[in-house]
Amino acid sequence: MKIPLSPPDLGPLITNASKEPNKLIEIISLGIKPDPKGKYHHWDKLRYLTLPPGLSSHEDWWLTVKFARKALYKNIPHSDKHSNPFVYGEPDIVRRLLHEIDINGGGKLKTTEQVTNPNTRDTYLINSLIEESITSSQLEGAATTRKVAKEMIRQKRKPRDKSETMILNNYHAMEYIKEISNENLTPELIYELHSI
Repeated sequence: MKIPLSPPDLGPLITNASKEPNKLIEIISLGIKPDPKGKYHHWDKLRYLTLPPGLSSHEDWWLTVKFARKALYKNIPHSDKHSNPFVYGEPDIVRRLLHEIDINGGGKLKTTEQVTNPNTRDTYLINSLIEESITSSQLEGAATTRKVAKEMIRQKRKPRDKSETMILNNYHAMEYIKEISNENLTPELIYELHSI
């Protein structure tokens, strides 16, 4: 998988745009949205798109998009290793997609007797955790069969290789998440989860 090109730093973009009188004000007042062309584009994609009217460079476009996105940011009570707060934003496209999920996803989920029957519910939940740990590990590159992975977890056998270790660690992580599901998310819980 190709790693996207890192976006340009905003500081130099602001400095560059400020060199021309009123340029910064002009490009910001163009009303560029945080989701150009109805998509939440990363810099690596946006730099190849056709510029909107009123802009002369993709760097200026990125600057206006970032200003528009920053206006939507909300802080969450966590920060990175440099003490920068984690933030998220919900541009129109995200809200529309979430609304579609709410409308189309609601009322269509069917539960089988396996889920509602107290005699089979625990078995169903364990099977779901096993399936999820196998699938997510395979997406991360684990190479083993579902049958072998299920047998390893059910028989509590030690993993024989890196792939089986990934699957078993994911399974233990999901068991831990189930145990702490009613607790508030804290950095300590995240560290604990990462240590599994």
